[in-house]
Amino acid sequence: MNKTIVIGAYACEPYKGSEQGVGWNWALQIAKCNKVIVITRSNNEPVISDYLKKHPIDNITFYYCDVPDSIRKYKKGSKGVHWYYYLWQYYCYKTAKEILKKEHVDYTFTVTFGNMWLPTFLYKLPVKHIWGPIGGEAGIPKILWNKISLKQKVVECIRLINPYIPISNPFYKQICKKSYKIIARTEDVEKVLPSSCKDKVLVCLETGASEEDCLNFKASVEKLVATDDLVHVGQMIPRKMLDIAILAFAKVADKYQHVKFNLVGTGPEKHNLKALAKSLGLENRVVFHGVKPREEAIGLMQQSAIIVHPSVYEGGCWSLFEAMMSEKAIVCFDVSGNHVLMSDDCAELVPMMGHDEAVNIFAQKLDLLLGDKNLREKLGKAAHKRILTHFLWKNKGEFFEKMIDD
Repeated sequence: MNKTIVIGAYACEPYKGSEQGVGWNWALQIAKCNKVIVITRSNNEPVISDYLKKHPIDNITFYYCDVPDSIRKYKKGSKGVHWYYYLWQYYCYKTAKEILKKEHVDYTFTVTFGNMWLPTFLYKLPVKHIWGPIGGEAGIPKILWNKISLKQKVVECIRLINPYIPISNPFYKQICKKSYKIIARTEDVEKVLPSSCKDKVLVCLETGASEEDCLNFKASVEKLVATDDLVHVGQMIPRKMLDIAILAFAKVADKYQHVKFNLVGTGPEKHNLKALAKSLGLENRVVFHGVKPREEAIGLMQQSAIIVHPSVYEGGCWSLFEAMMSEKAIVCFDVSGNHVLMSDDCAELVPMMGHDEAVNIFAQKLDLLLGDKNLREKLGKAAHKRILTHFLWKNKGEFFEKMIDD
């Protein structure tokens, strides 16, 4: 099928993971069978233009737009990113409206920052709109609210109210009603969408990998000197519940004196986590590396023996994809995107439970894996195979084609 599809991708860059990789790879896969017009942020233009000079793609055109400079100057890194995204979506809509005056367009597709509580305006255009893969249904379980701040409890309350009174996205019900198809990243998302639109919902995790990526990640691990260390790569934010990981490590630290716990990333919880490590006498064994370039972060992960990921909700977590491609053993909660991404034969999955119980179970899992290299290798190989079997980028393109064919 050869259709013309306008894709609104706030984040879209080659050579990147996370949201940038989602926007870029969905666009590339859809362009294999369709004419694709991508609208993305102006700051993505240099790297995309450079890529296209080296690797021309016939079926894809990029338009770049952004909010006025007078507003853009107030965005500092991730600070204010959600309000900025709100405004950018309006300018994306205006750009798409101009494209429709010049081109016949069959579909519009809003793809990155897949969160049902952030808006898109492409549904307002007179063509079929596809929204997703969206998430945002999950929050920190109430069983863990005694471990979060008052500010975070307010955020969680808003999240609970949003399906009924969409405070953070007043356009939510209109988007659901007028979209031709909605892609939910997990079945949990599907459950909270309005019942009136359930017949237009399909489920597909947003993240993927290429066969080449899988081979390259596996090959790069073989060149490194392996350690028995633990590692977590990602933001230090409340939902990551990294205190569970540090407390669990503390329970096995005396038994495995040579093991360190590497934390890559930063965030508002960093100060509290450093204080916790110090209070446990682990300030020299829980190593805070801060934000690292992607290649260095991947290297630290690949040298480590176990990925510890106590996040209480996720979509298709990019760092877990990279760990699975690297044949690494993983300990994580069996929730949301983790539940889709992994199975019992390729990770140590922990059911959701109270904080203190979770610390004990994570510690048991760490003890099991640190003491059994063969089990670590078995889980890692199964994880790598699962990516190749279920989560290649080409599967996203096939999914999209089937969706619009139907």
